[in-house]
Amino acid sequence: MKFRSFCRLQKNVLLGICFLLSASTHAQDFLDTLQARTFQDASGVNLPYRLYVPENYDPNQKYPLVLYLHGSGERGDDNRLPLEAEPFAQTFFSPDVQAAHPSFFLVPQCPWEVVGGDPRGEFWVNNFETILGESPGEETLHPGWTWNSYSIADYPVSASLQAVTNLLPALQSEFSLDANRLYVTGWSMGGDATWDLLMRNPGLFAAGAPVAGVGDPTQGASLASTPLWVFHGAEDTSMDVSGSRIMVSAIQAAEGNPRYTEYADGGHYIVAEEGRVYQEPGFMDWLFAQSNTVAVPVERTRTSQVPEPATLGLLAMGLLGGRFCFRRRPVA
Repeated sequence: MKFRSFCRLQKNVLLGICFLLSASTHAQDFLDTLQARTFQDASGVNLPYRLYVPENYDPNQKYPLVLYLHGSGERGDDNRLPLEAEPFAQTFFSPDVQAAHPSFFLVPQCPWEVVGGDPRGEFWVNNFETILGESPGEETLHPGWTWNSYSIADYPVSASLQAVTNLLPALQSEFSLDANRLYVTGWSMGGDATWDLLMRNPGLFAAGAPVAGVGDPTQGASLASTPLWVFHGAEDTSMDVSGSRIMVSAIQAAEGNPRYTEYADGGHYIVAEEGRVYQEPGFMDWLFAQSNTVAVPVERTRTSQVPEPATLGLLAMGLLGGRFCFRRRPVA
């Protein structure tokens, strides 16, 4: 009996190794379809990012761009983890989607920290619960903080998210992008960031799709004219579902008409569960059908871009299966 158990274990281990090797090869091919770059912001932020350029790109044609913002566990400077640990994002440049909607796909990576930033680290939205004191251990509750919302008046835009905003016009000057068809979406910390960008830059994006994020409900009026499709899982124990419900209600009260999909049995990882969210029927067609009638210019800053050499080494996707990370918040 013990021998049979050992053989079964040995078989499972061998199958696991084969899976990891296969996943690693797939991840290598997957990442090779995107350019690895770094954006140097005028404020000193170095922002790694991946960029998918449509196959057979024609500079005489205007292309939409989708901006994807990752979760908190994928912060860093390796320019790989956001796509390795969140493989559901590949839907946007899958052959089927690109055949129907040729488009650019942009994935910036939030640094762990920025020069002069908060010692607790950098997030797309630095909506911390507490304010640091002058001495270690001296913290006070932030007056504008709650579990399911925050006020943009109380929390300035983060250095990393400002760098993302500054990156967009730099790409517009390099590629033939349709300024009327810029889209933003993100999950978890990236869901917060999606709300944040939409609230601070009304009219810039033709549509947004926040996933499992929270925002500022006092900004409902500024979001009322933006096409939105909001997603959340009712069983989310990391980012309380009330955060999305509050935002949707605030926008509706301002006579907006956001779409809202709440999965009754969905947890925090609804983006990866059974093809949900980005494979939701009709989502891609809805997203790429949106367009601004008048493009909103983005203020330019002095910037430069430094392409990065390709890195051959890859961590197997299977080893990163548990790295779908987030800033954990208790259910309110």
